[in-house]
Amino acid sequence: MAEDTQELRKLLREVLQVSRESVRAEVFIEDVGFMVSDLRKKFDARNLIAPALILGVTVAVSLMQFSQPEAEPEHIEQKVVTCAIDLTQVDFRLWLQDLVQNTDTKIGQVFLQTDLGEVTLEVIQAIGSTQLLDGSLVCQDGRSQQLKFRTDSLQGGALVELGERLDP
Repeated sequence: MAEDTQELRKLLREVLQVSRESVRAEVFIEDVGFMVSDLRKKFDARNLIAPALILGVTVAVSLMQFSQPEAEPEHIEQKVVTCAIDLTQVDFRLWLQDLVQNTDTKIGQVFLQTDLGEVTLEVIQAIGSTQLLDGSLVCQDGRSQQLKFRTDSLQGGALVELGERLDP
């Protein structure tokens, strides 16, 4: 039995590394000991089966993707919008935001005639870059909608619609 020292631990680590290398390169011959093998390792085709199979499947799937004809897009009839009230909530908000950004709303009351209706806006209160606007939208077919919203010119003209939930 030997004492546990740093030199002994280092020697054991080196022996372990040398033994791993020798298992791969040396063979045991009786009455002689371990000798370096002169035989080269044979090529083992089994090591290529899995990568070749994966490559084949990948190529087959990609060829199937390219060979399938693309589906023709369905012709979706777009509804012709003649009034801003008929726009979706997001489109209406974007339309109104664009309208306010392109209009000088610093004056008291603004009247705008657009393709989607007549808009009347009045600045009720202004604090810094924020304005409280009140107004109405009247369509050509007679429908109307009251508008009450807040806009902030520093935030890119972002609108906040005010309704019954919020009382300015």
